[in-house]
Amino acid sequence: MKEIYCYSCNADSYVEWGAENGYRMVKCKNCGLLYVNPVPDDEEIDLAAKTGMHKGETVLNVVSSFSEIKIKDYLEKLPLIYDKSSFRNSFTWLDIGCGYGEFIIALKSFGGGNGIYKGIEPNEIKSNFALSKGLDVDFTDIKDLPDEHFDFVSMLNVYSHLPDPVLFFNEIRRILKKNGEILIQTGDAANLNRQDFPHTLYLPDHLSFATEDIIKKLLEKSDYSRISVKRFQHPGYHVMSTVKKLKKQMYEFLRSIKKSGHKKRNYFINTDRDMWIRAQKN
Repeated sequence: MKEIYCYSCNADSYVEWGAENGYRMVKCKNCGLLYVNPVPDDEEIDLAAKTGMHKGETVLNVVSSFSEIKIKDYLEKLPLIYDKSSFRNSFTWLDIGCGYGEFIIALKSFGGGNGIYKGIEPNEIKSNFALSKGLDVDFTDIKDLPDEHFDFVSMLNVYSHLPDPVLFFNEIRRILKKNGEILIQTGDAANLNRQDFPHTLYLPDHLSFATEDIIKKLLEKSDYSRISVKRFQHPGYHVMSTVKKLKKQMYEFLRSIKKSGHKKRNYFINTDRDMWIRAQKN
């Protein structure tokens, strides 16, 4: 375990935000980034990524399972993020942290036969399953990939697991061809109060939570441009009518009166927190 600075702005002042599984998450006083501090050692992070098991007060298993629902969801989102004409010519696509391969399967259906699709996945259970589906998936260290090799690089539900996103963005920039694109999918969570977070934090599997502005600034710092963001309803939040939201708010208010120290949950926050961020290599 080691104490760290905020990777977004290098500040070392923070406030306590939440705790789980023997780890604490803090909020940077300067930029608002949420990050685990102290953080597990690099060796522990690497081992957890490969096994899907994270040690804390209890052992956290984050392996999950293959999901046809994910494929359907991706196929609904892809036409809203990309113009299909972008895939008329041949292209190469790398999906980092591809899991069981659901996004690659959706890409093959959407992007068609002009694409060469590759996945990187450190977890052996997931990568072996993806291989059984006939997908080109292995665990290659990004540092070993050749320069200017891919037209597109995607990382879905990966950002929150990165110890150093700026270093990672620079490596992706190196392997992208001229005018190549990065696609990042992650949740916009850093400006939420802990009680408004939709589920458990899964610490220390998740190492940080950022806002749209933080990620944009980090991309610009890594020399990306033409940054665009599409937002969708985050699956962690249930779609509720205004009447139901009002009832929930009243319930929270009454609880706060009866129970000293109860922190009211805000049911009127913007729930379009599933961010899909595109950026182009300069």
